[in-house]
Amino acid sequence: MGGNGRWWYLPVIVTAATLGGAASNLLLSSGSAFGAVKHHHVAALKSIDAQTVTAREFVMVDNGGNKRAQIHMMDESAGPSFDLYDPNGTMRVSLAVTPRGVARVRFYNAEGNPQAALGIAPNDRPGLALMDKKRNLRATVEVSEQGAPTLRLFGEKGTQAGIDVTPDGLPGVVLLNPDGKTVAAMTVGNDGKGAVTLYDASGQVIGGLP
Repeated sequence: MGGNGRWWYLPVIVTAATLGGAASNLLLSSGSAFGAVKHHHVAALKSIDAQTVTAREFVMVDNGGNKRAQIHMMDESAGPSFDLYDPNGTMRVSLAVTPRGVARVRFYNAEGNPQAALGIAPNDRPGLALMDKKRNLRATVEVSEQGAPTLRLFGEKGTQAGIDVTPDGLPGVVLLNPDGKTVAAMTVGNDGKGAVTLYDASGQVIGGLP
């Protein structure tokens, strides 16, 4: 493992830009709300013969008329979304399938900022992303198309550390400086032996073991 590290070419499934930018697209205003159905309406509902209801949006409200859940098409070019809101009207969970075929769920804090996301890309690459309160990406876990799992840890300026296991079952750990240059790497080779490589601030090898 040298330079940028053997696994850093693997794409991130759920990125900070996706989490932050797409979140605003989910905060759509609702047109009309459907009243809450009480338990004593169950008998009446059983007499309804309709088996299919077609609509672009369904909104569930609480006893005070506050929106608590919404099923809708995000916009003309986007896919369907199922959103859940807290009592203050802030979206806390969003489940959607994007036009590109990404199935994902996002979790938001009380201020409406995304904090975590789980998604599966069209080519069956699952990924988990965790963010701080400022919407900065802090950690990702993903599995590549070849079956290699990767954990990345981020600082304010980007990736700072990573752990991966190659498709051949070889583990590795890498540390990066704030400029994104690899400064230390620990790997296991095909011969089963471990190795440690040290780099200077520019990413050039300066030593190692064995």
